[in-house]
Amino acid sequence: MAGLLALVALLAPARTVDVADPAVVVGAPVPWFAGWTADDQVLNRTALLKRADARGFVVVVVATWCAPCAAGLRRLAAARARLADAGLQLVLIAHREHPAVVQPWLAAQGVAPEVPVIYDRFGRASASLGAERDQRVTLPRTVVFDAAGVVRAVLGVEGADYEERVLGALGPGVTPPRPRGPDPSGP
Repeated sequence: MAGLLALVALLAPARTVDVADPAVVVGAPVPWFAGWTADDQVLNRTALLKRADARGFVVVVVATWCAPCAAGLRRLAAARARLADAGLQLVLIAHREHPAVVQPWLAAQGVAPEVPVIYDRFGRASASLGAERDQRVTLPRTVVFDAAGVVRAVLGVEGADYEERVLGALGPGVTPPRPRGPDPSGP
């Protein structure tokens, strides 16, 4: 398996592929998505958007059988501090797989255990983000959206510029971080 992943890394494109998909449109509101966490709690778009400490979100639809997904996750895991500094919250959607299978795989990719994972048991979240249509699955799929819920990037296969594309998706000054706690300027 390690040899296959090394081969995939060597064959990765120089540039990350932008995805044009009618399900997820740059500049439009991010479609509704929801699923369960490993402890059977519902996690959805609305809950994410209520997080006051995030400037934006990087939602990646993955599967353990997807070698490019593993390569992209290793890149994002390595860029974890940079994502946090940029105010980006990483959220994973495990496409039609069980936590018992996904959790050790994520650990092997270097993904921190505190990264939220939606277990998309029925493929509905994946479909709403354009990763599954007419029983065809297209992975990996990365959707970056800001704290207002506006899609800023839809990416497919991750190239050598993947981290920079993700980190730069919100652009400078787009949707600043929301203030934490009460507004010091008053009501």
